[in-house]
Amino acid sequence: MRSLNVSLRRRPGRVGDKRPVTFISTLERGPWGGSEELWSLTASRLLDAGYPVMAEVRKWPQLPSRILDLQRQGCKMVWRWPNDAYLRRLRHLVPPGGRRRSLRCRPRFVLISVAGDFPPLALLRDVCERKVAFAVLFHLVSEHLWPDDSQAEAYSKYLAAAGACFFVSRSNYSLMSSKLGADLPNGLVVRNPFNVGYSSSPAWPAEGDEYRMASVGRLDPGAKGDVLFQVLSTEKWRTRPLRVNLYGSGRCQEILKRNCEALRLHNVRFCGRTDDIEGIWAENHMLILPSRQEGMPLALVEAMLCGRAAIVTNVAGCPELIEDGLTGFIAEAPTAKCLDECMERAWERRAQWEGMGRLCAERVRETVPPDPVEEFKQRILQLMDR
Repeated sequence: MRSLNVSLRRRPGRVGDKRPVTFISTLERGPWGGSEELWSLTASRLLDAGYPVMAEVRKWPQLPSRILDLQRQGCKMVWRWPNDAYLRRLRHLVPPGGRRRSLRCRPRFVLISVAGDFPPLALLRDVCERKVAFAVLFHLVSEHLWPDDSQAEAYSKYLAAAGACFFVSRSNYSLMSSKLGADLPNGLVVRNPFNVGYSSSPAWPAEGDEYRMASVGRLDPGAKGDVLFQVLSTEKWRTRPLRVNLYGSGRCQEILKRNCEALRLHNVRFCGRTDDIEGIWAENHMLILPSRQEGMPLALVEAMLCGRAAIVTNVAGCPELIEDGLTGFIAEAPTAKCLDECMERAWERRAQWEGMGRLCAERVRETVPPDPVEEFKQRILQLMDR
């Protein structure tokens, strides 16, 4: 498994080639998510450099600002309509002539950005049959969804034909290899862009009468919220001077609020979504991320860049950044028992959180480059020039 965090050399690209570089996002759960950051910013950089760009995304009643920005830059959009069921949508996107709408022009290169575990097999098959150069970007590989034998064989065949299979963590790459029962020699680790300055250093918040932990991300009880609430509902955590601030929004936020009210959790506050990430860390002392599944959580990277340690679970990329006891604390599993034990260890060392945060800021910069988008863009251009 190779890492992308290296110096890249490539031949000068042919900007004059009128065939588009096409980005296909498989995101269906909502208008936007962390999976959309890297491909969309890379598309913007290519447009700035004079390359024609096309993007296929789902059409939502209110389009995300980044998609509108791409349109203004000159990106040609191909819409997937939300009223189509999954299989019907695939048939709709592959017309009688057999060519997906975003592939009719025989693009110069295709990047498939996968928001879930796997891209549609029909899409991979179509790209391979058209002999279009392509790569696949995986943002999350969960432990729960596995292909059957025939699907694994098909995925192994098509993914091996890609110029590269990009993963946001080494753990995700290893898990995908296990799911397929085959290694992917074209695998590469990449880093997602972050929403704080690379030299960010917000001042340590005043502690006053309480310590504050922040949970940052999509509000999804299936991913993280319910386990945290179970721990905070116990008597010892109710009586300690600790507050947990939840930042984010999501399709389950009302469920979480009702659960919080049912448990009478007065030490939890819903702060809504904010783009001021540095502002979050000017107010909070530690990140808490009790995830059941992850790729490489952007919230963790941003917290570490801002000099904050973290409580995380032992899933996917989290242990690749956090060293237990030095830069944070790792719960062995996303269960209430393991999270409580982990939080207890962190609480006993709360006087050391500030120093652990300073070490976080040093360590994360050894792993995460200053400009992940530029590195990814250069890799795409390198694949295009083959």
